[in-house]
Amino acid sequence: MPKVKTRYYSVRNGEKSGIYKSWDEYYQHIKDYPKARYKKFNTLKEAQEFKEGINKETKKKKQTTLKFSNDELLIDNDRIVVYTDGTCEDNGDDNAKGGIGVFFGDNDPRNLSEELPSELQTNNRAEIYAVIRAIKNCKDDSKILEIKTDSTYVINACERWIKKWVDNDWYRDDKKTKLVKNKDILFKLYNLIETRKKIIFTHVKSHSGIHGNKEADTLAKSSIKK
Repeated sequence: MPKVKTRYYSVRNGEKSGIYKSWDEYYQHIKDYPKARYKKFNTLKEAQEFKEGINKETKKKKQTTLKFSNDELLIDNDRIVVYTDGTCEDNGDDNAKGGIGVFFGDNDPRNLSEELPSELQTNNRAEIYAVIRAIKNCKDDSKILEIKTDSTYVINACERWIKKWVDNDWYRDDKKTKLVKNKDILFKLYNLIETRKKIIFTHVKSHSGIHGNKEADTLAKSSIKK
């Protein structure tokens, strides 16, 4: 029987820095930390050097940093970054019209600009659907997918509320008096997250000059004009 190769998961910045040998333990220390720095290595020495911030010229070739305004997008062997945004004209009215934008990078074929395919058109539903489309359009499930969004609703739903909603059969509380809003579309998102696993959310401030956020916003708004 072939020997299973050990992987070392190194966290330089996180809720707790350290070196871990399992994905589950590693993920717990980075998922809620907005400026986490982390990476997977084949040797313990490399993992220790990364944790301690030791960089060598030969290692710089493995990592590229692109700076857009006040935002830093880190592209490495373990992470894919995507920006999502949803918008809705006349939100809350009968004639409301929603659209979504998904931005992986300039001229990236995975970028999307689509109308919200739903009888109920709201801003929150557009934000949720944008994340769904981003996950579906990212075919590589071997890497961490970092979803950057300006929607606190989406982040709170995915990281704080959704597990409880599932346990309560999609009611908002244990008394089961009120169903969760947007249950149909949140259910789809929940299943995608549970299937893919390696997903983290990062909140970005809207209209603050962040390149990826601006591009996702433009894609979302242009879908309504089509």
